[in-house]
Amino acid sequence: MKKYFLFFALAGTVIFSSCDKVKDPYATTGTPVVPPPAGMVRKVLIEEFTGHKCPNCPLGALAMHACQHDFPGQVIGVVIHNAIPFSNPQTAPYVENFQTTVGNGYYNTTFQPGSYPTGMVNRIGFPAHLQVLSQTVWHDSVSSLLTKAPDAYLTITNNYNAGSRLLTSTVKCKFLHPLGSTYKLVLLLTEDSIVAPQTNLLNSQAADPAYPSPDALQYVHMHMLRAIIDGSTGSGIAIAPVYTADSTVTPTAFTYTLPATYPVTPPASQQTVPNPANCHVVAFIYDDVTMEVVQAEESSPIQ
Repeated sequence: MKKYFLFFALAGTVIFSSCDKVKDPYATTGTPVVPPPAGMVRKVLIEEFTGHKCPNCPLGALAMHACQHDFPGQVIGVVIHNAIPFSNPQTAPYVENFQTTVGNGYYNTTFQPGSYPTGMVNRIGFPAHLQVLSQTVWHDSVSSLLTKAPDAYLTITNNYNAGSRLLTSTVKCKFLHPLGSTYKLVLLLTEDSIVAPQTNLLNSQAADPAYPSPDALQYVHMHMLRAIIDGSTGSGIAIAPVYTADSTVTPTAFTYTLPATYPVTPPASQQTVPNPANCHVVAFIYDDVTMEVVQAEESSPIQ
């Protein structure tokens, strides 16, 4: 079977200062699925819609954790704070602004989730919004997708210079067989271990037992979307019109200057300062016609 390769490069400047890596607050229970052998395996992307004032949203974090525990190394998480009014800065202690331009675009125009927490599992079901799923079905959706052999394989290499704050990321995409649609590459920056308040009060079921209720002031937010770093507004970069055997595409290199704080615009009381030691580059390729994600990958921390 013939194979071909695509190569992508990204460069940007970075300023970070924040908390250290925080220990996972969840106890490990159950027996995970045996990890697949090293090499080219399918990895599934879960994009979760949430908000720090959403009382049910800790259930999404629990569901994400369960998927990553049970399918180690094969679930990539991106947590999107954009559920107005759940993500709006409010009175103390909920003063932070974790919204992003790309996340708000996904919420307002592209995916339009109707309740929270909900999420997309490889963006299956577009365009009827069937891809925005309750957290109760994420695990089964991931399990069914992982029975399929991968169509592509991604690797991410990061080089971070603390002095110049320069992040250079190289993404290598290997297509395992020809694919007959059009595809786009998306590169995102996510951050773990962001300690900030989260409403944790559920009326119909027990609250997240790892945290106090109703206000978990030391909640550890994981996989939080910080920015898009491929130069697009969220739709990604086209990487080829049609794939045939032995075809090669060399796209333009991207540059992105990361700000010292998120969001960039004042007031300062709403800003949070990222930490490069907790930041990851998430890359995924999706079908531009069906929106379905072909393959996803997450880098190790950039520092």
